[in-house]
Amino acid sequence: MEIILAKNKGMCFGVRRALDLAFKAAGPGRIYTYGPLVHNKDVVKDLEDKGISITELDDIKQGDLIIIRAHGVSDKELDAIKKKGAEVIDATCPFVSKVKKDAKEMQEKGFRVVMLGQKDHPEIRGIAESLRDPIIISSTEDAREMKQEIKDKRIGFVSQTTQSEKSFNGVLEVLKDVCAEVDVSNTICNATSERQESAKRTASESDIMLVVGDKRSANTNKLAELCSEITETRHIENVSELRPEWFKGMKTAGITAGASTPDWIVDEVVDRLKQIQQI
Repeated sequence: MEIILAKNKGMCFGVRRALDLAFKAAGPGRIYTYGPLVHNKDVVKDLEDKGISITELDDIKQGDLIIIRAHGVSDKELDAIKKKGAEVIDATCPFVSKVKKDAKEMQEKGFRVVMLGQKDHPEIRGIAESLRDPIIISSTEDAREMKQEIKDKRIGFVSQTTQSEKSFNGVLEVLKDVCAEVDVSNTICNATSERQESAKRTASESDIMLVVGDKRSANTNKLAELCSEITETRHIENVSELRPEWFKGMKTAGITAGASTPDWIVDEVVDRLKQIQQI
């Protein structure tokens, strides 16, 4: 069985930056991440082993060192953390910061902001809570259903960084059709687009596709969704979930990984697949 690795896969710039900041901060004292630094349980465990655990607002004490997660937080949360007397390292992904910046500028110009993303995702929550009455939608169908609410309105449109171009363009088409004016900023990060296109190419060449990453990771779930439209796909968090019976009769197995998945987890999956080949 041939193993095909997606050209673009695994940790993105924003996640690597957040981890670098966290590991450099590791040392004595009370050091925490505000919520999970990234959506990957293995990475969170690695940080805990280095003395960096997760905290929430009520547990923060004066003098604590708080690392803001890659998904960012709302302005209100950040102010509350600082008022506790904590030192802050902001590890928010720069691409996420750009979404908030663009959305705020749209709001200041009098546009009501429409955000494409998952309402319960920390990236969307942090940005939405920094705005006045934004509209959050998750699909083109949602956009169609709210036509009456946005008809003839001035709308600013941004996206969660991990959405697909297909979804973004579909919603934008609806907005342009019904709104008086649309101020748009395509805030899907390049790494997301590159990984999605690379995953689809790999899936088209594979009898089975493995998507490696945390089940809570939005971008990993999107990769699994896209690949499953092309070929048989299995979403696994790490090597422990691999099953040899999946590969019976398969000639090619493709592998991609989410933006919060460390290289070493992918390497373990590849090594195990090589062992399965010999069974």
